[in-house]
Amino acid sequence: MESWKDKLKKVASQVAQGAKDAAETAKLKIEISSLNGKIADEKRSFGSTVYDMFVAGNSFEEMKVLYAATSEKIAALKAQIAAKEEELKD
Repeated sequence: MESWKDKLKKVASQVAQGAKDAAETAKLKIEISSLNGKIADEKRSFGSTVYDMFVAGNSFEEMKVLYAATSEKIAALKAQIAAKEEELKD
């Protein structure tokens, strides 16, 4: 039979683990939010740059190169988000 001290230690350990898990979950959610913000920033920057390129008379091919580079950056950010979302499921 467990003594009251053993029970108290067990409960304290469970509470500490719960707090640690909650902190890790919060950290991952903040990181996901930050990555989503970076995606939004990339899209805004792309739009502004394409507008400036259009006004300057740049070719469509030059805009496609910018699109490809921006798409790669966004895909990498989305992959990071997916990995962090998987961590949340665990």
